[in-house]
Amino acid sequence: MSTESTKIRKDIVKRYMEKTVKSRRLYERAKRIFPGGGTRNVANFYPYAFYTSHGSGFHVYDVDGNEYIDCNNNMCSLLHGHSFPPVLNAISSQLSKGTAHSTPTEVQLDFAQLLVNRVSSLDEIRFCASGSEATMFPLRLARVVSGQNKIIKFDGSYHGSTDYVHTNVCADYKYKNPPNLNPELGFSPGLRDHILITPINDIEYLKELISSNKDDIAAMIIEPVINRVGMSATQEYMKEVRTITQEFGIYLIFDEVITFRHALGGFQEFLDIEPDLTSFGKCIGGGLPIGAFGGKGELMEWFNPTREPHLSHSGSYNGNSISMCAGIAALQHYNQKEIDNITHWGSLLATGLKKIIQDTNFPAHVTQAGSLVYLHIFRGNYANARDYGLNLLSNYPILRYLHLELLNQGIYVYHKSCIEYILSTVMNQPLIHTILEKTREALEIVQPLFMKENNES
Repeated sequence: MSTESTKIRKDIVKRYMEKTVKSRRLYERAKRIFPGGGTRNVANFYPYAFYTSHGSGFHVYDVDGNEYIDCNNNMCSLLHGHSFPPVLNAISSQLSKGTAHSTPTEVQLDFAQLLVNRVSSLDEIRFCASGSEATMFPLRLARVVSGQNKIIKFDGSYHGSTDYVHTNVCADYKYKNPPNLNPELGFSPGLRDHILITPINDIEYLKELISSNKDDIAAMIIEPVINRVGMSATQEYMKEVRTITQEFGIYLIFDEVITFRHALGGFQEFLDIEPDLTSFGKCIGGGLPIGAFGGKGELMEWFNPTREPHLSHSGSYNGNSISMCAGIAALQHYNQKEIDNITHWGSLLATGLKKIIQDTNFPAHVTQAGSLVYLHIFRGNYANARDYGLNLLSNYPILRYLHLELLNQGIYVYHKSCIEYILSTVMNQPLIHTILEKTREALEIVQPLFMKENNES
């Protein structure tokens, strides 16, 4: 590493630490209580995360008084940014009536009806408390109804933290085809033979995989946009997936925990495909903890406790009144006009980022899925998450410094494999221009890291 590169890195870190002195003190205190100083790994970043004091609209503020444009929005859960008045009003009106109840409430029914009316593949629905639960129960249901055991998932997709899907969250880089199983630590060894991994958009490989395991596949779970790398399943691919899963009696599960924001009826509406079951979370809760899953009536009726046999599904906070009220308020204010607006801001941001890349000759490219915009810090061709990771490897160490410099510029984004801008409805055109200006500043500051280190390698 050159002397200039070292200087740039140290300067970026130094400026961040100078503006977040109180956050650093809290982090040092937290390390004595929390493993790694936190209680949510995705929120961790180098050298330490700033501590939030409050949020308002499209801004979030830290304990040192710094203001950031929030392009993270709690990882897609804040459709309307922070402290959205209709959501706050809905929560406030419910608080005096109680937060959670053991028996059903009318607000559960109202929210369920709203979702069923919006998503054509839903006949019946159930609420849970997280996105992880929202994927776990459809997978369990598919195994019971089909009598089969194996699950197919995309290499590189994340579907929560339950064992069946807690593998290949990071794509397998060692082998092109077939992708090896790449489980997270603690993954149950007994499940190794029950998980099948396929690259996204490779229909021929999927056909071979299904053909060789056709007698024991319960379901295929799909994240229509692999959010970690900003790759979308093509409509052509998904049409063939729907055909082949129906042909072999494989239940198709859409994980719309993130992608539901893309259309009134979710990404499945955009693709014009009806899965058998769908998982929801994040934005449907108006910023409060929530999960939901639903699908065809003949499948969902397996959760009916008045029939035998039935699948057990309980949870102390399933359908809690606060999340129900917040979710209703959030989605009632997320109509087609809002979707069109937020998608327009996404297009405006993506176009602006592409121009900056062209103007500065920065080694990057941009992809977009509606209101989610992804800045990838490499150039190159890739067809799946594995190829993506191989392209990223040489530049990955620099990603943390770009993220940190964006914070120095006052922009808070999600970053793990790329820089992701997650937009909210309260944003506007002048703000998008501000984001672009600040991003240009950040890119120009870190650009020498790419030039120097790539030339030296």
